[in-house]
Amino acid sequence: AEMPDDSVARLRTPWMYAVTHRAAQLGVRIVSGTDGMYDAKADSLPLLHRERELLVSNAGLTPLQAITTATRNGAWAIGIADSVGTVAAGMRADLVLLGADPAADIRNTRAIRAVIQGGRVVRAK
Repeated sequence: AEMPDDSVARLRTPWMYAVTHRAAQLGVRIVSGTDGMYDAKADSLPLLHRERELLVSNAGLTPLQAITTATRNGAWAIGIADSVGTVAAGMRADLVLLGADPAADIRNTRAIRAVIQGGRVVRAK
């Protein structure tokens, strides 16, 4: 909805979602965190939520695949997957606790109840 509605966008937008979908099918690691959805005047976090929502609604990823783009795949892309990005023994305790199941609806990633960083609660509702 935020993209320009011109002839180029009408061709480009479905193509980019189709390419993303096919790449995911082929096992290509998709990473979220685009600079194309950044608003310097606002908090970037809601835009990351929106990006994952678009990966599900338009690119055909499952909610868990979309979450993985921002967790495990993001950590892999920047070379820190040995310490963050997954929940496992020996990994750093950086977690977001949600009040609803994001596997049921990707929009539930917005239902943040607490943020744990380095094993400490840094934000709770």
